[in-house]
Amino acid sequence: MDFRLLRGLGVFGALISLIACFHAILTVFSSLNLSFPMGVLSIPEPFKSIVSLYATLMAFLIIFSIASFKVGLWYSGLFMFASSIISIIAIASPTIYGLPQYDLPPLALGLILSLASGLIVVFKAPKPFIGKPILTPLEISVTALLSALQAFLTAFVGAIFPSPTGGYTHIGDTITFLAAFLFGPKIAILTGIIGSLVADFYLAYPRWYVSIIAHGAEGFIAGLSYRRSLPIKVILSLIAGFSMAFTYFYVNIFIKGYALAMVSFIRDFFGQALISLVIAILIHKPIEKALRGILKST
Repeated sequence: MDFRLLRGLGVFGALISLIACFHAILTVFSSLNLSFPMGVLSIPEPFKSIVSLYATLMAFLIIFSIASFKVGLWYSGLFMFASSIISIIAIASPTIYGLPQYDLPPLALGLILSLASGLIVVFKAPKPFIGKPILTPLEISVTALLSALQAFLTAFVGAIFPSPTGGYTHIGDTITFLAAFLFGPKIAILTGIIGSLVADFYLAYPRWYVSIIAHGAEGFIAGLSYRRSLPIKVILSLIAGFSMAFTYFYVNIFIKGYALAMVSFIRDFFGQALISLVIAILIHKPIEKALRGILKST
């Protein structure tokens, strides 16, 4: 079986979905007699939410398509399967928002190609691990605990400090940085995604989907500093915080316009990521020592 051909077909399906999502955005602008992208401020709700969602889905599809060629065959199958999930979201979203369906045949074709190729590769390609689970029971427990802490800090502090430009300001990113410093990128990615999503659902944040890529990327980049020196931790975490803030900025352009999006970016980076990083830097060493003591005593 030619797995490389299957990978190519899966990525081709993702690219079809990507083009369909972009065409859907252009269709929204055209149906409202607005120019792209200058007319973004004039888009009414719920069209504004659907445009920001499709823009976010496009970013996911680009990342998954590139990643499929940067990893092993088995892992590329997971990225292709993830692309099919994106296609499903793109197909279902207009119905959820009460809007006409956009580009259903291309999205359906992209879904079929990425889903079929991804599943075949995942189940038939040689697995890169033999008998080793992706997550150990201890890692699952740690992820659950940290995700709960992140959700609490995000929702509790966010409810106290709602942002005048929409959303909320919080210090939940502290837990993402701690997860990165103490356990590495795998735990940090999961903590950033799960904790943020739980908080978004609790606070009824309408653009919860942005949190997946924003805080997932933040956890991954910060996680690269695991077992590195403090200066490296600070530099990578600043890059991680910037990537999180820029992701929201990218989507907020479609929601709030350039001026308010820039205000939100400054808040997200300086008022959220930077403060969270300072807290994490101050407390991660005592927590690390405590964890070493616990492990030695067991």
